[in-house]
Amino acid sequence: MKIQTIFILNKREPTKLLSSFKKWYNLHERLIRYKPELLNNMTDESFIYFVIKHYTNIETFFFKNSKF
Repeated sequence: MKIQTIFILNKREPTKLLSSFKKWYNLHERLIRYKPELLNNMTDESFIYFVIKHYTNIETFFFKNSKF
């Protein structure tokens, strides 16, 4: 039996995502504090770049991988 799987990438506009992170119990600050290696620096632009890069990496992985 072949298993079929559907992957869904939920995307939000990066500036809106940043705004939500800042409002949600300072999630943005916690991300910087506990995972500083994810961001190049502590700016909003760095966070937005991180989100765009994350989306692109996922899309590229699935586009290039013929199993999906």
